[in-house]
This record gives sequence, C-alpha cells and structure tokens, in this order.
Amino acid sequence: METLFRAYASEKKVDASRLRFFSLRNEPIQADDTPESLGYDDNVNDHIDLLVIVHSIMIHVKDEGGEEIHIKMARTSKMAKAFSAYASRKEVDVRSLQFFSVRDKDKAIDADDTPESLGYNDSDADIKLLVRRRRDTDTNSPTTAWI
Repeated sequence: METLFRAYASEKKVDASRLRFFSLRNEPIQADDTPESLGYDDNVNDHIDLLVIVHSIMIHVKDEGGEEIHIKMARTSKMAKAFSAYASRKEVDVRSLQFFSVRDKDKAIDADDTPESLGYNDSDADIKLLVRRRRDTDTNSPTTAWI
C-alpha cells in the first residue's frame, strides 16, 4: 500500500507523512499492508475504497513584505499555537499581531479557533494567513497596519 500512499500524496501535493488512510470499515491501513492482508481476494475484481484524512495541517503566515513562515500543527490544535510560533520566529510580542485568513480577509482569526472550527476539513492540507501588526499594544484595539 506504500506505493499507493505515495502516489496519492504526490497527486495531492502533500507530504505522505501528513496523511492517514482508513478502510471504509474505519480500520487503519498501514503502508506495509497488502490487499490480501486487508481481506481482499486477488482473484476477484475487488476494489479497495479508502478514506484519507490529513492528520496535520500546514499554516502559511505571510506578512506584507511577502515573507512567509510555515508552521505544521494538528488540525485540532488552537491557532494560538501557530500565532505563538510565528511571533517567536519574528521575535515580537504575539499580542502585537493580528491574523487573518486569506480565505476571509475581513475577519480576524481568534487564538481559540482551530482549523476545524474555521471550516477547514480533512481534504484541506494548508491554511494561508495574513499577519498585521497592531498600531498600538492594546490587544483589544481593532486598528491594524501591515508589518
């Protein structure tokens, strides 16, 4: 099944380590499994239906200058994890930043949101964010400017 996994990942342009494969009976399928070990008869015209779940998601955070930082995290993790990682790499206070989805530029993303709560599903491999620096350090201030 490893060859099938790699081919699927290549077609979807996703790192194979970010994918988990399951049978329609919700049984995990491993790279070293074979159709025979999964109970499929080689002499019958069986086909194997797979459910693919992207286990992790890549967050792409881009500033106005075009610099992009990539952060890999679990789909169920709070966005605060990505925000903190970005702030740490840029050596700035996370409270001085505001993050927006490229998909919905008018709405700021909350630190308690998760990829799932933002509507990203198992077929989504990436989230693209824009980051802006708040003009003042008041974390409740909606006024922002590009950094």
